[in-house]
Amino acid sequence: MKKAFLIAVFTILSVISYSQSYSRKLQLQTKRMNGKDVLELQQKLLNLGFSETGEADGWFGEKTEKALRNYQKLYGFEQNGIFDGKIFDCMYNSGKLNAHFDTAVKKINSIDESKLSTREIDYRGHSTEGGILSALFYKDKPVFYRANIYGETSQVECKLYEISEAEEIFIEEYTFYNGNFGIEGIKGVETTVFYVYNGVDYKITNGEFKKDHIENRELLIDMRSAYWH
Repeated sequence: MKKAFLIAVFTILSVISYSQSYSRKLQLQTKRMNGKDVLELQQKLLNLGFSETGEADGWFGEKTEKALRNYQKLYGFEQNGIFDGKIFDCMYNSGKLNAHFDTAVKKINSIDESKLSTREIDYRGHSTEGGILSALFYKDKPVFYRANIYGETSQVECKLYEISEAEEIFIEEYTFYNGNFGIEGIKGVETTVFYVYNGVDYKITNGEFKKDHIENRELLIDMRSAYWH
């Protein structure tokens, strides 16, 4: 009986050890990669609310790559759709701040924009070309705020998610154009994610939280207060 119990414990520990050990780089290939590590990645993405992953079937396909890119965007990584050791370390980081952010990400991923109503305010004056400030509501409660500011050679979209009284997620996504007003196409996109927790601003880079002042603090305050006063 004792021997059987020890075998069972050893088996459980082996599974845990496997599930927390990085084994190989995963990415979309012509011959799709498959295995327990792919299945575990898919389950992790689904647990964080990246429903675009689709079914967790252990095969690395286009849906898994899309979900991974979206994960990389929110956690400050290069959006290349490749799962490597740095992504693994981020996913399994047990730090308190990481855990809070994981929960916040899951909450914003659960938002169904098709069920929200939009109210807009003319936001000209913050940029030469102006922009639009929007608040998206579920019934009478604001869910998140969005500002689109347009310039001659770039556009910035800012999103502010109020997770709770203690935490917010603020996302800046700059789109740079080759020519004025985007006539010659897109030059590149740059995304920055900030996590505000208990009044402290953190910039997220490669899964790490570093204290950093949000340059668009005035814009953030305006976005938050515009629909409350």
